[in-house]
Amino acid sequence: MNDARRSEKEFLSVVMPLYREGSHPRTVLAAVRDTLATVNVLYEFVLVDDASSDDTWAIIKEEAKTCQMLRGSSA
Repeated sequence: MNDARRSEKEFLSVVMPLYREGSHPRTVLAAVRDTLATVNVLYEFVLVDDASSDDTWAIIKEEAKTCQMLRGSSA
């Protein structure tokens, strides 16, 4: 990596496929956010609900309201 590139912030996409995960996405998002807060990186979360029959999609939509770096998709 050259010096000019090193001065730019890296961008990380955290993609999480989810199926019948219940409240687990909240726990994982909090842990990953805490970890990423310690490094100098721009990031986004992409949460994909794989046609869950539970409230996974509702939780993704709820989390997206308070987390600007989160995008969700539902199959």
